[in-house]
Amino acid sequence: MTGTVLLFGGLEELDESQRLILQRSPQLRVEAARRPWEAVERAIEGAMDAVVILKGPIAEHDSRMELISSLGRHGFAGRILACGSFLTEKQDALAAGAHYAFDPAEQRIEEVVRQAVERPVLAADHVYLRALFHGEWAHVSAFDEALPAAAPDVLVTAVSRHPEEAYWERLVAYARGAGAMRCILVEDVEDENLASEALATGLQPYVVLHEEGLQKVLTLGRGFLRGAWLARVAGA
Repeated sequence: MTGTVLLFGGLEELDESQRLILQRSPQLRVEAARRPWEAVERAIEGAMDAVVILKGPIAEHDSRMELISSLGRHGFAGRILACGSFLTEKQDALAAGAHYAFDPAEQRIEEVVRQAVERPVLAADHVYLRALFHGEWAHVSAFDEALPAAAPDVLVTAVSRHPEEAYWERLVAYARGAGAMRCILVEDVEDENLASEALATGLQPYVVLHEEGLQKVLTLGRGFLRGAWLARVAGA
């Protein structure tokens, strides 16, 4: 596992958190910032995978929330995590744009960070479906008739790519053994026979492209990717 993490907070909190994270995941690159403007600059320019806003004085709560908002406004593409002891702190952080908020007394920061830098995996069998997720917080991979050796978090399959009934039978068995993997079936061609084979799998959601559009696929995929990431981080 590799990744880059930026910590923001006071000197004592920074030193201890950095020590714990590197002790658990020595392959990570962990940097620190003590000023909000510096954190935004380094997060953007350094292409950080995650920014972690550490706990701090109550008097600095608003400035921490402003930092979270500022990262979003400046187009930070990674994940933003915020530490907080109180429910209101965590709620404020999420409202400001954090992707996850947690109490380090309940979840070990080194375990949360270890999971947070891991992008979920989406596999799609059609080039336009892969292009749809370009730039998303995910590893996007291709597959064809042979399903991925390791089950992705999200599998998106186009009906037009698989005219053989055997593929859909394999997909059903694959999905049953793939744990939490989510499937999205995309009917991208008006062919009743192909559609019947795909529908017969019972796998959902099933998107009829000419009725619901690519935006529906993107919305579903984003939601499933976010859910897969959150499940790992929350379980850390």
